[in-house]
Amino acid sequence: MRKVGANSINISPLYPFSLFLVICCIQIWALAPACEASNGVGINTVRLNRNRKLAATTPPFKVKAVNLGGWLVTEGWIKPSLFDGIPNKDLLDGTQIQLKSVTIGKYVSAENGGGTILVANRTAASGWETFKLWRIDESTFNFKVFSNQFVGVQTNAGDSSVVAVASAPGNSENFHIVRKDDNTSRVRIQAPDGRFLQAKTEDLVTADYAGDGGWGDDNPSIFIMTIVGTLQGEYQVTNGYGPEKAPQVMRIAKCKALANKTLAAHPNANPKENVEENSFARHSAILHYSPRSEKLLLKVTFIRSKVDARHPTLVTDAPKIFARIFFMETNKQFQDHWSTFIVEDDFKFISENGLNAVRIPVGWWIASDPNPPKPFVGGSLEALDNAFSWAQKYDIQVIIDLHAAPGSQNGNEHSGTRDGSLEWGKTDDTIQQSVAVIDFLAARYANNPKLYAMELLNEPQSWGVSLDTVTKYYQLGYNAVRKYSSSAYVVMSNRLGGSVDPMELFSLTNGLQATVVDVHYYNLFSDIFNSMSVQQNIDFINNNRTSDLSYITTSNGPLTFVGEWVAEWKIGGATKEDYQNFAHAQLQVYGQASFGWAYWTLKNVDNHWSMQWMIQNGYINLTN
Repeated sequence: MRKVGANSINISPLYPFSLFLVICCIQIWALAPACEASNGVGINTVRLNRNRKLAATTPPFKVKAVNLGGWLVTEGWIKPSLFDGIPNKDLLDGTQIQLKSVTIGKYVSAENGGGTILVANRTAASGWETFKLWRIDESTFNFKVFSNQFVGVQTNAGDSSVVAVASAPGNSENFHIVRKDDNTSRVRIQAPDGRFLQAKTEDLVTADYAGDGGWGDDNPSIFIMTIVGTLQGEYQVTNGYGPEKAPQVMRIAKCKALANKTLAAHPNANPKENVEENSFARHSAILHYSPRSEKLLLKVTFIRSKVDARHPTLVTDAPKIFARIFFMETNKQFQDHWSTFIVEDDFKFISENGLNAVRIPVGWWIASDPNPPKPFVGGSLEALDNAFSWAQKYDIQVIIDLHAAPGSQNGNEHSGTRDGSLEWGKTDDTIQQSVAVIDFLAARYANNPKLYAMELLNEPQSWGVSLDTVTKYYQLGYNAVRKYSSSAYVVMSNRLGGSVDPMELFSLTNGLQATVVDVHYYNLFSDIFNSMSVQQNIDFINNNRTSDLSYITTSNGPLTFVGEWVAEWKIGGATKEDYQNFAHAQLQVYGQASFGWAYWTLKNVDNHWSMQWMIQNGYINLTN
């Protein structure tokens, strides 16, 4: 007998049928793990996911993660050598330059920031006197001005004035930068018709200097070029190397497989067999991968060779010589970034040193793999697939982080920007493109037992992305994830900016399942840390960061995640013990985040930014 409101219902006649239902439910429940496991998901993972569905805001464990920064989204400061093979590597997309006339002694400026002529009358350089480069090839560029127009030559008949009026670059906006061999800051700028820019007067810059004139200070076509800003991101590295070599640098595994196939096709040409050294030692070789034909092409020019008529006995060694050169050049010219920067052994290292997850930054172009929009290179999706395989093997959870959105959400090099502009969210198209990327990744990995969370966007900048825009996108991105998974956590990064309320996303997350707010804490990037002592930095962690984290960690709000932090600061001459104490303080405080934390990053040429180095050298210990 059960009482419902003021009425009573007699359910005794239903007992036999109820017992039958209970037995059936027990049998079905017992079979469920086996059925789900047959789809490639282990029983433990199924139970984990089931628990997460029942208690979405209570994670089964706290994330102790490391970011795989600089891998699938390039950041030059993490691995500077990746850019070493680029000609004119200091003139990449987004490089900011200033030009000073040697004859007038003043800076070239886009009058009013753009929309009219160029002049050469500024005694000091600022925004209007700074030009952002768009790289066409190693010596050809577009010049973008403060108000986003492009420098070009006036197209009116008989007028060679240089103006900044074009909203998009065309042929008349393409310029060659010619650098003096022994002083590369001394330049001439060649217009499309072959003539050079010159500062005729303070108020007139033209493109009609036809002579050579030398490199002296009396030549009005000579300018002193000062580089005041650079970018080294994915756009810069791929466009810098160009469409033929970029695939070699980024996705060399395919190129090496082709090299092995080529050598195997010539069984008499053993690349490891000793060949008389001076038969090939002095040569020049060009080896490149052709994406169109999917072939490796080798061109060799011998400077001094014994493979000639004077040494006919060595003609039979020619296949061996060319094979040896092919082998040498393959190893010398190809950089294997995606296949060597992060490898399976790294996941083994992570699993053995107290970490349980990785946060993997990806770029929006991954959804167009294997043929993303130029200049981006296909292959990062295969690398991400490998990461999931390694994560499965070593029991590591994966957080996919959309680090670079179409148009750039923050203007930083790690957002895939071409020139530092922030265009994401200014059109609905960039939002829809981003949603499509999330949809693609969720569909691909939702059934993978190691997908733990998806982060919809990394570090949107408050000065360029409104709260309305980011909340609209986060809702659409959340919906995209939930189409495929009810258990994966959905991470939403707070906007960057001093005036941003850390709880501004709470109204959005209210009522949503398994949501996480990501905050990034660095004792860097702000003047307040410039003069702090070691103890003051540690006190700041214990007091200010504890307060910041407590403010957003609530019982009924989203989970909290310190998605980036590092044991680095603005302290000179700190001891190992100082670093250990600083790292320990952060681990203690950020361990209070309800979702967990992630160190930035696993590998870095700067030791303290490398968790691998910090662990190997005893600065951080997570296993005690």
